[in-house]
Amino acid sequence: MNPNLLADGNRLATRNLVKGFKVHGERLFEKNGEEWREWNPNRSKLAAAIAKGL
Repeated sequence: MNPNLLADGNRLATRNLVKGFKVHGERLFEKNGEEWREWNPNRSKLAAAIAKGL
């Protein structure tokens, strides 16, 4: 898996390049000192495909 992609349980996230910056109102969280941007599979076709294992 890509190091910029985090699959943590049923949560899918990508590393946030600009700390504190939101584009679509997504949830931001920190893990291991880095900020991550959570993807919503109901709003993103790519996130839905990854969540389904395609």
